[in-house]
Amino acid sequence: ERELRRKIYAAAAKESSPSIAQSKQKIRGDNSKYKTYKIAGVTHYIENIERLGIENEDYSKSKRELVADGLVGERIWKYVFYDDSAELQPEPENPEDPKAIKVLVDGEHVGYIKKGSCAHIHKLLQNDAIERIGCTIGGGAYKYVAEEYDDEKEKSVYDLEKGEISYFVHLEIYEKTDEP
Repeated sequence: ERELRRKIYAAAAKESSPSIAQSKQKIRGDNSKYKTYKIAGVTHYIENIERLGIENEDYSKSKRELVADGLVGERIWKYVFYDDSAELQPEPENPEDPKAIKVLVDGEHVGYIKKGSCAHIHKLLQNDAIERIGCTIGGGAYKYVAEEYDDEKEKSVYDLEKGEISYFVHLEIYEKTDEP
């Protein structure tokens, strides 16, 4: 199933080449109760996170190719991540913190719920009060083509910048409600 999903995402990436901030539109009813959680420890799971991404073909392009394709003024990420669902797994045997909750995305360990949120999340898990869990992943290496107008040459001049932003994982945990 994971490989099929990667193929579908890869096909979609070729068509749309989304940037980091683009994600599937969140659809929820007016009565949905959810909270966003920033996941801790992601720097320890970079290889796992990168396995979840799809290599962006635009990232390998030269400055000239990026300009020709109209990809000026936007970040071109090395990996494209699509919103996914996540699984929470309590770790009572964790030597660092027996209240730790591991976060898995497509079976890949990507980090932990922050210590301050664990009690609340444990309560939700124990009461079977979680409707669904959405996941957004972003960051990593990027390219950016900046455009400036050179008055002396009377034309646009382009500069290719490369950078990197730390990976991040955010969860949206939707709680079950009694309302229809």
